[in-house]
Amino acid sequence: MSRIVLHIGLHKTGTTSLQAFCAEHRNALRSAGVCYPDLGTDAQHALLAEQMPWLERFRYGPSERDAWDFALAAYRSTGAHTLLLSSEEFSRADPVSVDMAQLAAQLNDQLAAAQPTQHAAPPRVSLLCTLREQIGLIESLYGQDARWDAPPSLAEVYDQALSSNRVSGIFLDFGALRQHLLSGFAPHQLHFLSYRQASAQPGGLIGTFLRLLSQPPAPLAAATPSKPVTEPLTETLSAPLANFSARNVSPSPVALWAAHELTRPDKASKALVARAQQLLKRHLRGQRIGLFTPSERERLSQHFNALNRRFLAQLPSTAPAPNLALPSAQEYGLCRSDLDRAFWVQLARGG
Repeated sequence: MSRIVLHIGLHKTGTTSLQAFCAEHRNALRSAGVCYPDLGTDAQHALLAEQMPWLERFRYGPSERDAWDFALAAYRSTGAHTLLLSSEEFSRADPVSVDMAQLAAQLNDQLAAAQPTQHAAPPRVSLLCTLREQIGLIESLYGQDARWDAPPSLAEVYDQALSSNRVSGIFLDFGALRQHLLSGFAPHQLHFLSYRQASAQPGGLIGTFLRLLSQPPAPLAAATPSKPVTEPLTETLSAPLANFSARNVSPSPVALWAAHELTRPDKASKALVARAQQLLKRHLRGQRIGLFTPSERERLSQHFNALNRRFLAQLPSTAPAPNLALPSAQEYGLCRSDLDRAFWVQLARGG
């Protein structure tokens, strides 16, 4: 049986790197039975350009329907067992979210129209989403926003996370995300991976995806990182992966925050952010540092651990449970309040 996998994010869970790898190594993927179609100018698949204006520059064809039709036609022409389509925008909450019922109906209509015979079984459709513990996710989203514009104050981000369970338009309540997906898809079609678990597997996050997708079609839940596929990657996939560098790697969120503390409300220059990054390395000497203070971390941990327990209880008993434990105080390390006067003086003076 053939299979269509929609990789839907989340944002800041290695999506750009995965998409870049798949785009650069389409032939190797095809040899492993996976079709990652070329839809134009970006490695991610801009299948939502009509709904999300910021994707307009990546649009393929006159309409979204044309992009979907081309992707399905490319899949049929390759003889691959799996069609992989990837865009983190499928999991967005704000300012625009995908109508999942409409998406499922459209996909079913297009699959039915594309069937070679009336009695042929349609491909199995699965949604694959990588989840990340919320403190790390919030910090990474803050860092991404601060790369492109002056970010909101950290107090605003903290309050928004607790009051709305969203930051930068991204779901932080994974139970709410699951309910949103269930408005169009069945529980057995939803598969969740742990960013932490997948990253710890051989080959990291990309290696986990490749092992999962290059297997002949089967329920994806049978091969998630908590129960990993043990077969090694084929040489055609392992060799490119060994030489691949991660993409869209942001500077430290703490470096971005520190630089913007000096320039607020204006955008910090790249030079100032780079200087903050260098000073952090010099002052920390390998120690880990995060944005939130111990009291802030404690409140965030209590809030999101409760939501994560509720989400995990919703999953079918047969589905592997992703590890969403928030880091302990020891794992988290230092915080922004640990930056001493010498750091700030050197940052302000350019030394």
